[in-house]
Amino acid sequence: MDFDTWLAFGAQRLEQVRRHELVRHLFRRPLELWLVLDYAVFLEEQGFRVRLGTFCERALTPRNLLIDAVYVG
Repeated sequence: MDFDTWLAFGAQRLEQVRRHELVRHLFRRPLELWLVLDYAVFLEEQGFRVRLGTFCERALTPRNLLIDAVYVG
C-alpha cells in the first residue's frame, strides 16, 4: 500500500471518530448526572443525609458536581 492509500484510510477513520465524539459529548452530562443521583440515593439508603450542588462554575470545569453527605445513622 502506498502513502495515498493510507492517507485516505486515515481521513476516513478521522471522520468516523468525529461522529462518535459528537454522540459521546451529547450524552456526557446526562450520564454524569444520572451516576451522581444514583450514588446520592445509595448514600441515603445507607443512612446519610445528602445534599447535591456544585463547587465551581461549569466554565471552569465540566466536572463540577458536589455530593455533601453526613452520616446520621
